[in-house]
Amino acid sequence: MPEVGEVFRQKILLSSAEIAAFSSLVQDFNPVHHRLEAALTQGFSDTIASGTQTSGLTMGVTASYFSRESSMLGLEFTMKFRRPVLANLEHLIEWHVVEVTWKTTLNGFLVKLEGELRSSTDVCITSSATVLVGA
Repeated sequence: MPEVGEVFRQKILLSSAEIAAFSSLVQDFNPVHHRLEAALTQGFSDTIASGTQTSGLTMGVTASYFSRESSMLGLEFTMKFRRPVLANLEHLIEWHVVEVTWKTTLNGFLVKLEGELRSSTDVCITSSATVLVGA
């Protein structure tokens, strides 16, 4: 059973090549994801990951964590993009369990989470979520 106060984390490091490949896969051809020169022109020190990629990774950490021992479904996620996620820098995704409620009709626990994705100096994304974790 999930518990209030539980914390889980995952380190990520995205290379420029990984960012470009993912962006192409999801049809996001914004040059700041593909070309260093374009990112530099926009004031970034390297290419930046797309919001699609970073939000997907942030959500994926919850699925990996809760599905280790039971079923898990993501019900609601909110992301606020605060700073770019730069290529070739280590970042940390961290989630905190802030509320757990048993839901009989769903045969599981509604788990509310607060999270962030951050670099060593900046919070890049703040997140909140509700997931259903099976009994």
